[in-house]
Amino acid sequence: MAAQQKRSKERLDAILAAALRCFRREGFHGASISRICAEAGISPGHLYHYFDSKEAIVEAIVQGDRERIRGMLDQLATAPDPVEALMRAILTPSLEQRLQIDGVLTLEIYAEAARNPRIAAIVNDFNAHAQASVANLLAALQRDGTVDPDAQPDRVASFLISVAEGLMLREAVDPLHRPDHVAPYLRKLLRTILVDPPRKK
Repeated sequence: MAAQQKRSKERLDAILAAALRCFRREGFHGASISRICAEAGISPGHLYHYFDSKEAIVEAIVQGDRERIRGMLDQLATAPDPVEALMRAILTPSLEQRLQIDGVLTLEIYAEAARNPRIAAIVNDFNAHAQASVANLLAALQRDGTVDPDAQPDRVASFLISVAEGLMLREAVDPLHRPDHVAPYLRKLLRTILVDPPRKK
């Protein structure tokens, strides 16, 4: 049974990876089920054994990214320097992980969410989960004295997610974007917000 489950997981990952390539290359609407099947080297019947629609494929991709973020937050929670850990998380090249949502795919998914209620629900659920997870992490770091006790976790979490998404989208559309040029300013900003807030007069 273990070998069968492993093969099933490998087929599932192969379908998701093929769908990601198609979505990035052709857009959500252009990437038909038949094109995804051709990219994955499988029949439509085989694909429908795993997914009943393109929306279901996107849901699985988003769920995979949720698991990635959960693992990232677990690492941040134990990092000796939360600012440097956040820097790495925000500026990590988006395609280092094969099934990760990058800027191009984010643009596609957000554009589709404006027209497709099912995709909108997936995106809203993901955003709410990410916001709550980051806020919970910041609150925990406040309790152990690592983060400024006056910071408001919910608002800071929203800001950090906006910064991360903005940089990811910029990377997707601007070939001149240089994360190393942004890094010193991002580090200073994060330290001001999280660690070294201005002294109250």
